[in-house]
Amino acid sequence: MRTVHRHSHPPVHPLALQPGWRPGRRPGRRLAVLVAVAALGLAGCSSSSEGGGEGGTDGGAPAVEDLGPISAKLQGIYEDFDAAAADEQQREAEEVIAACMKEQGFDYTPVEPQNTTAFSEPDPDMPMWGTVEFAEQYGYGITTQEELGYGSPDESEMPEDPNQAAVEAMSESEQTAYYAALYGEPVEPDPAADPDEPVEWDWTTAGCSGLAQHEVYDQGGMSESPVMQELSTMYEDATSDPRYTAAQQEWVTCMADAGHPYTTSDEPQQDISDRYFEEAMDPETGEVDEAAAAELRDEEIAVATADAGCREEADVDGTTAAILKEMEEEYYAAHRAEVDAFIAEQEAQQGGDDA
Repeated sequence: MRTVHRHSHPPVHPLALQPGWRPGRRPGRRLAVLVAVAALGLAGCSSSSEGGGEGGTDGGAPAVEDLGPISAKLQGIYEDFDAAAADEQQREAEEVIAACMKEQGFDYTPVEPQNTTAFSEPDPDMPMWGTVEFAEQYGYGITTQEELGYGSPDESEMPEDPNQAAVEAMSESEQTAYYAALYGEPVEPDPAADPDEPVEWDWTTAGCSGLAQHEVYDQGGMSESPVMQELSTMYEDATSDPRYTAAQQEWVTCMADAGHPYTTSDEPQQDISDRYFEEAMDPETGEVDEAAAAELRDEEIAVATADAGCREEADVDGTTAAILKEMEEEYYAAHRAEVDAFIAEQEAQQGGDDA
């Protein structure tokens, strides 16, 4: 007999508003560089305080001083998570949705933010994400999300959706129109498209939720700026560097020796994530088959542990960081005024009225 459990989710992140987004799924190219910068920056910040081996922690994360000048500046702006500010942003987004839905002929009551603080304080005793120690306990954090605190918070702390009763009372056609206004018309997947190719998200086709992301979360068009586009190009170019290729090959050999044949270091986490959503989660309801998830858990931990060890052995992260740092330094030297203006704009966006 199948045991199911419906997962609630942490506070809405801009990526989570995108059709087809789910944890572990690669975002589009312009958003990917934001994720890459954040990952390098925050991992580096942690490694500088925790110590560890040369160039970072035992997990291979680059130290903060090894970041390029642009990534370091962005990290300085976005490294501090402000739970109260996140709640306020979510309230702003809900107000935008309500106004938009009213224009579409629907009454929509803004939903109160979830308890953001429940997700903002990490366990000080938890191993650093990406290390062998972390992987041995939590893998990639996919099937183990509840153990990490990313599962279902106490139901008493979850805000009720004030729109649920009204929506349930609608006819089927009314519900279809309501959800189309809220999230955009459903998009049928292209059977001829490459399933591994990231899909560029268009907020203009994502209904009132897309409008809310655009107005509240897009940080003044951050991902569209020439500086961020250049960072994206750097990230892609880094994968063609002979040093990166050599590190990848060493990683591939290490993983094969451990019994996990993959061709690039991006594949294992994506593979486990895809299998979790294909084998353990109902795509319509979000209900999780706990037996299937438990069966995948052991494999996730084994693959993630081998992955973390091989990344450390091949210095995949440190090599990538060194290449990106060189590229950023060269670009910053040639475009200092442009970069400084962009950074100042991001500081003002982050600081709000106090900037």
